[in-house]
Amino acid sequence: MKLGLSKRITREDLRAKDLPKWIDELLTPLNQFITTIVTALTSRLTFEDNFSSNVLTFEFEHDVILAVNPKGDKLRVTGVLPINCGGAVVQGFSWSPQSNGKIAIKFQFEDSGTHKCKLVFLLGV
Repeated sequence: MKLGLSKRITREDLRAKDLPKWIDELLTPLNQFITTIVTALTSRLTFEDNFSSNVLTFEFEHDVILAVNPKGDKLRVTGVLPINCGGAVVQGFSWSPQSNGKIAIKFQFEDSGTHKCKLVFLLGV
């Protein structure tokens, strides 16, 4: 879905003769909200800008667990999303938290090779 240009809603747009005075107090924050949302959606939202997350790249060997520490603070990892593995075909992917705070990640690649993969680590409480 493409968003068009945002238009401010004015008293005249409402086409009523006797509008209450409070309508201006409603239209001001409504117009600000619409402008903010349209700007955000047309500026390409990213995980890093809109979620508590880290985006990192690591090199993974086929079917070998790699323990990584993606956290920069005291939040815990609530999800791991692989974004890109340099064109490699991923046949399997798994992750699990370890007791030492690291995350164990394993990929299975179609070619059984080694590939750099970009991951989004979603962080939560």
